[in-house]
Amino acid sequence: FFMENSGRVLSRQQLLDGVWGRDVFIDGRTVDVHVGRLRKALMHDRGHDPIRTVRGAGYALEDRPSNAGAGNYPGGEAGDR
Repeated sequence: FFMENSGRVLSRQQLLDGVWGRDVFIDGRTVDVHVGRLRKALMHDRGHDPIRTVRGAGYALEDRPSNAGAGNYPGGEAGDR
């Protein structure tokens, strides 16, 4: 789902609906746990964190590492989790 929406900020609800479906009750915290696991796996393979956290909005999968400063990220620093 992240790959299909690369670069786009996805809310927890969008991730829940897109990955698990709308007919399933899953706590939003589940998304955080799975994003953390995905981050760990991707960092191991790529050497950088391709998932950007946008505070108050959600997560985005970045195509490549960003060299931008913290001021370029809405809602906080690039490393905010």
